[in-house]
Amino acid sequence: MERDPELSQSEDEFDFTMLNEEISAVHKELQDTENNSSSDDSDKVRGVRRRKIRVIDSEYDSDTYTTEDSQSYSSEWITCTESEETPSRIPFIAGDTTAGPHAPLDKEEPFDFFKLFVTDEMVNEIVIETNNYAAKKLYGKTLSPYSIWRNWRNVTIEEMWAFIGVIINMGTMPLANLQEYWSRNDTIQRQDAGPRTRLQLVSCFLDYINSKFVYYFTPGREICVDESTIKFQCRVSFIAYNPKKPTKRGIRVYAMADSTTGYICGILPYYGSLTTDSLIRRDLPVTTRIPLHLYSMLLEKLPGAQGHHMFTDRYYTSYILAEELLKLKCHLTGTILTNRKHLPEQIKKIKFGKKSTVAYRKGNTLCLAWKDKRVVTCLTN
Repeated sequence: MERDPELSQSEDEFDFTMLNEEISAVHKELQDTENNSSSDDSDKVRGVRRRKIRVIDSEYDSDTYTTEDSQSYSSEWITCTESEETPSRIPFIAGDTTAGPHAPLDKEEPFDFFKLFVTDEMVNEIVIETNNYAAKKLYGKTLSPYSIWRNWRNVTIEEMWAFIGVIINMGTMPLANLQEYWSRNDTIQRQDAGPRTRLQLVSCFLDYINSKFVYYFTPGREICVDESTIKFQCRVSFIAYNPKKPTKRGIRVYAMADSTTGYICGILPYYGSLTTDSLIRRDLPVTTRIPLHLYSMLLEKLPGAQGHHMFTDRYYTSYILAEELLKLKCHLTGTILTNRKHLPEQIKKIKFGKKSTVAYRKGNTLCLAWKDKRVVTCLTN
């Protein structure tokens, strides 16, 4: 079956037009409307039984379109010309603070702002955990005369700050290999641990930095959720690879940002199934749980906040997300794939003329499409 290339940006859609026409030619008496031509009764007469199709793509998760799933929802959508209601907008409240930066006025140098997030308190905790780790490694061991551990002494805060400076400096001066920075002698490598154990060592520090984001800046009404890939090529189990991205290999991080300034308000590193297990609302698709989780993190830090307007791309946008965010008093706008669940089936079959727009509404949610160079479909609540 051929598919109209202008109907969507996704490769994961199916067009049943030819099947409908074939059935309709034999059963013209059943063709009152376009939907009737694809009824179960006409399928049985020809011996054609339409199978339930669930398209699953690793990029877009499992919240995709099926013909049978959508039929129970499409009747609830109405064209906007049939509705005179004007959906209400939730009044925006930034929380218990005003929107904008809250950093101390005496901070001027880049290092001053860096220390707002990587604080002495945090570095002191790293020093404590580093020395505790060394003590556990040395406990009960008999060291050889040439063991490097014989030179061990507890790390100080000053030394740890120097080490952090070296790490940052390495990022500004990339060299051919790590040996050009310092030695990689096998005797000083840590014993490998499972992914969950390794993540437990850093999760508390990521939570700490996350708490500092909103402490020094309160986002305005418009926020956005997107993902970023931090270039990283060492061997860890959760390395992400996407040949379509500028940074093809690295650690994927989901982030929520203030739309006006681009300031990051919260991050969620992706560790594979470990991240998926930790997200809220296990009953929902992962692409819905990610923005919900990030927004819930924001609400925890900003008591009383409401009326934000979240913008997402087609990776996240869905009718389910729009409904769930509305329960949290948050608006949503984003481009959407027409093979997402619960969308009006008519939005996929429309034949567009020049400068035409088609829109359907269900409650406070609007699904509309227009034709630019290709058909663009958008959803907003």
